[in-house]
Amino acid sequence: MNAYSFHLPFVVADDSRTRLTSTNVTPEIGEIDELIPVSWQARHLHSSVMRVSTSSITIRAPREIVWAAVTLPEHVRQWQYNSELTTDWTVGHPLAFRAEFEGQVFEQWGTVLEFDAPNRLRYSLFAPRPDLEDRPENYFTMTYELSEVAGTTSVTFTQEDPRESNGSSDDSDDENPVLVALRAVAESLAAH
Repeated sequence: MNAYSFHLPFVVADDSRTRLTSTNVTPEIGEIDELIPVSWQARHLHSSVMRVSTSSITIRAPREIVWAAVTLPEHVRQWQYNSELTTDWTVGHPLAFRAEFEGQVFEQWGTVLEFDAPNRLRYSLFAPRPDLEDRPENYFTMTYELSEVAGTTSVTFTQEDPRESNGSSDDSDDENPVLVALRAVAESLAAH
């Protein structure tokens, strides 16, 4: 790798096309100014289809207990549809969810983007569908923000999804069933 080599996800744009890559790339001299960070790509190149869904819930438990419920695999399994979580929560490292339902295996995978215990967690995720290829532009982003409020913990869950809609609603849901299940797990942990 020379001084102009990159091993980061980024978008290379020119007059005729825009492509997203996450492999080692050595751009030609003069192309350096045309590198656009993926974070810009996610917010702007797909802005016409970006769907943002936000849900919040208040949990009667200290933030550290809620954080444990959000990040420890043995607790995640209880509120994420019996999914097995595999990750070390290191930024840039992979994570995966795997669940089995009625004999079928469901898997999702992505990358840890931010881990600020016990405040904020963010990761990308690919959920396979027959019409989607495993490409960076088909990953969505999940963010969990925790804040302590008067002895309780407020959890805000945000999903940013650049993929074409499969017909589901884009509306935010204050009674998100996943967050309701998270609340039950965290409050149970706090009671013990």
